[in-house]
Parts: sequence; structure tokens; C-alpha cells
Amino acid sequence: MTDLINKPEWLALLGIFLSAIVGAIAYLFQKRADLKNHLQEIRRREYANYFGSLANKLHYQTISANNETEKLEYNKKHIDALGEMRRSYFVISVISSDAVCRNLFELQTCISAEESGRKENQVGIALAHLLKAIRNEGYGKSRLSIEEISYALATKI
Repeated sequence: MTDLINKPEWLALLGIFLSAIVGAIAYLFQKRADLKNHLQEIRRREYANYFGSLANKLHYQTISANNETEKLEYNKKHIDALGEMRRSYFVISVISSDAVCRNLFELQTCISAEESGRKENQVGIALAHLLKAIRNEGYGKSRLSIEEISYALATKI
């Protein structure tokens, strides 16, 4: 009886087959890592957009105008900032972790309540909790305390 495939050929085919499997597994792991990195970049961009818009909204909400033209301009900028903030809010709600979403929802609730007379301090605390959740999500467990973050937010720059 003769073998259809002799031993050296069989080993060569086995080597090719194993190389293909290892290559496919490496490719899948790399694609997964690339997707994770891409998603993290989107999150960072949206977080920056959200906080930039929030800062602009608060700035134009409190600024006083000298004349009617200036007042209209500030109102338009305030509305634009609010629109961008809402857009980022919805994107963040879709792509972020549950912890970030919960803290984002709480911050939005505090902002809405503040406009209805809630204390400003509650917005600062909710903002500190959101920032901590974002840091935990993007950079691993953050060792900054809520108190440290709150203090940094309260510091005038």
C-alpha cells in the first residue's frame, strides 16, 4: 500500500494550513483592536464637542449685551452651542459606556433643573461624576477623586 501523500508533503500542507489559521486569528484580533481604537477616537471627539458646546452655552447664556444687535448675536451663538451640545449628547448616548450615559443623563437633568432654579453646585457635582466616568472609560480606572475634579472645575482659569 502506498500513501497518496508522502510524509514531507503532508507536513508542508499542515504548515500552510496552520499558518493560514494563525494569520486569520491575528487579522481578527487586529481588526477588533482597530475598531476599539476608532470608537475611542470618536468618543474623545464627541466628548470634546459636548464640553466645548456646554462651555459656549453657559458663556453666551450669562453674557450681557450692550445693544440689541449684540444681544441677537449672543442669542444666536447660544442657540448654536445648544444645538451642537444636543447633537453630541445623542451621539455620546449611543457610543458610550453605561456609566458615562448615566452620568451624562444626570448632568442634563441638573442643567435643566438649574435653569428652573436648582443649585449650581449640583451641576458641578454631576459634571465631576461625568468627567470621572469618561476618564474611567478611556484611560482605565482614574485615581482622581470627585472632590479633586470638582475643585479643578471650580478653579477660575
